[in-house]
Amino acid sequence: MITVTWRDLVGSDYGPGMDQPVDLTHLRAPAICTMCRTMGVLLTRGVALGGPSPDQPSQFYGKGAVTAHNVGAAIDIFYHRDNDAKRAFANALVELFIRYRASVGWGWMAYNRVEFNQRGVGVPDDPHLNHIHVDWVDGQKTVRSRTLGSFTYNDGLGLKTKTVGSYGQDIAMTTNPAADRAAPGDFAAAYEALCSGWSAETAKRYQGYTTSNFDAAYAGLAAGSDLSWLLGWWEVWDGNYYYYYFDHGGRVVYIETKPRSAATPAPAAPHNKGSYTFNASGALVISWNALPGLAATIETFYNAKSGALLMNATSNQYSPLVATRLR
Repeated sequence: MITVTWRDLVGSDYGPGMDQPVDLTHLRAPAICTMCRTMGVLLTRGVALGGPSPDQPSQFYGKGAVTAHNVGAAIDIFYHRDNDAKRAFANALVELFIRYRASVGWGWMAYNRVEFNQRGVGVPDDPHLNHIHVDWVDGQKTVRSRTLGSFTYNDGLGLKTKTVGSYGQDIAMTTNPAADRAAPGDFAAAYEALCSGWSAETAKRYQGYTTSNFDAAYAGLAAGSDLSWLLGWWEVWDGNYYYYYFDHGGRVVYIETKPRSAATPAPAAPHNKGSYTFNASGALVISWNALPGLAATIETFYNAKSGALLMNATSNQYSPLVATRLR
């Protein structure tokens, strides 16, 4: 962890007696943290797997004085909300960060007029319409000053005035412990599965996401848990063969034709769709959508656990099931 202050970056103390305009053209910014650096590499790799290309490369540093970017602990991921396809993928990525918040350990995130912390959502000061902002700052250790209502600064593009009002100006920030770690394997596996399984059908599902969808991601089980063992294809037998595909967002679909390989993306036109969660005893519970003339089917895989290659289930309508991981 590192702490960066206004004096570290600007060379003087913040307050009524400081020289104005403040020179922000030569900030002494620290190195990019390990999490941001490795996350940037991972996000670049996702495009080659089938994820949509961002509007521009990820950005680590930004204009300003004491900000998460200028302590080396933030990344901006550029998917503009006005493009339906880009917004869909950005929503999916935000959901992924929420579900894996425990292992990724981010401190604050914002996209498309919504801010996210480890507990829930809010409204950010900056709407973040063209990018996802994610940082690894310890908010409880941030020091803020309210001694000035505004100040002028030079960012190299000209003189500007920043009005801080009652919010105040951050004058010291400390990175959180996760900033010193590499992007975790569980998040990497889920992100790669998201990219390799991305399709027009998936994009359509994510385009209309609202805060209620993100609330559901916070409430969903396995947020921050390693689900890489479950994600992807399973062959299921109950007297007939079916092929289930589990995604990172708590969704499952099935088809009746065996996929070519375990790397085959999620099907665009599955036979049925459902959702999955884990109950209090740890069993994996699938709730399938009701089909015409049929009630909704519930399947409970009672011996599902991390690292499993085979699972057994009971069904509220059909014979017992055996699921085997496709490899």
